[in-house]
Amino acid sequence: MKSFEVQGLSVKIGEKEILTDLQASFPEGKLCAILGANGAGKSTLLKALLGWLKPTKGKVQLLGRPLSSYPRRERAQVLAYLDQTQTLPEDLTVEQLVGLGRPQTGVWLWGILPNPLSGTTPEDEEAVTWALHRTDTFRFKGRLVGELSGGEKQRVLLARALAAKPKVLLLDEPTNHMDIAYQADLIRLLKREVEKGLTVILVVHDLNLAALADHITLMHSGQVIQQGTPQDTLTPALLQETYGVQVDVVTHQGRQVVILRG
Repeated sequence: MKSFEVQGLSVKIGEKEILTDLQASFPEGKLCAILGANGAGKSTLLKALLGWLKPTKGKVQLLGRPLSSYPRRERAQVLAYLDQTQTLPEDLTVEQLVGLGRPQTGVWLWGILPNPLSGTTPEDEEAVTWALHRTDTFRFKGRLVGELSGGEKQRVLLARALAAKPKVLLLDEPTNHMDIAYQADLIRLLKREVEKGLTVILVVHDLNLAALADHITLMHSGQVIQQGTPQDTLTPALLQETYGVQVDVVTHQGRQVVILRG
């Protein structure tokens, strides 16, 4: 089964059409990377998959059902989103922040209520504890978010997303501004969850990081130009079409390595 099927999707923001008659599909239970130059429409596609942007035409199916048929609560139980650009409430503990990932506590807004975890169920508490352990953040669950390093915050955001026990996780440039060690750590964590059955779809800029994915989508000017394995997509011809630059691609230890030509 496909996690998402996108057919003839067009999306406008204001008067500008960002996605035009886009066709795409994303396999279930895989690590999927979306690549493209700035302005290609990558983030807009993610927002359309989340149901945050209404298409001007076309349709999106989530796990075999129209995305529009999912009530908001059910959609929150199936889909999770990791956004590293948002401002985090620094006076919450790690455990409280992760608890906000639970669909039934998703109505809580930063700072409006004194205890974001009040009224939670044993199932919620179990899911939060599980997510903290999965991301190796349980050891500082009592620390304030404001005390965390950038890499620790990224792990906590992932824990919050996993606490919802979603079937599909979407991430928009999660490795941006992270050093190479944290990038590798995040990809390792994501691949481990994929092995457990989670579908991950992420927007990335680093081509060699994307080569670690199972499935790659190349975008240009609001359309998908190619989808497939790294071997099918990370080719000199397709990357020149995507980015307008010349590259060489070599295989090292079974993976594609992209080298920019001088």
